Amino acid sequence: MAREKNRKRYQRRLDLRLLVGVVLLGAACAATACGFVLIKNAHVSSADARRDLEREIEGLEEELRCIDAERSAALPRHVLAAALRDSGSDLVPIEFSRRVIRGDAGVPPAALAVLTGGGDRDVTIINVENPGGS
Repeated sequence: MAREKNRKRYQRRLDLRLLVGVVLLGAACAATACGFVLIKNAHVSSADARRDLEREIEGLEEELRCIDAERSAALPRHVLAAALRDSGSDLVPIEFSRRVIRGDAGVPPAALAVLTGGGDRDVTIINVENPGGS
């Protein structure tokens, strides 16, 4: 009799409502887990983007410090020219000229570079085949 009772205990079937409830509970747990993973991935992605931006800002700040140090260490042009002149150096300061070099418009060279100003009608032609002019 006890043996028959145990056999019937394992043969009992689950009710359809209980089975549907278990499936819905499993689906809800799976949806919650997927939502958690999606939110966690979004947080990690935004943290990575923030870290990249912070590194870029640090690099730009370092570059700015280097440029500022170079600028503060540089001598003014007139002091540098006087130091070169006093030391007898062969180096001479750069003198800027306002001259415009005009080429012969009748015969354009084979290779040329043309620079035009925004509203200026003057055109500067530089012959790159013969830069020395000879």
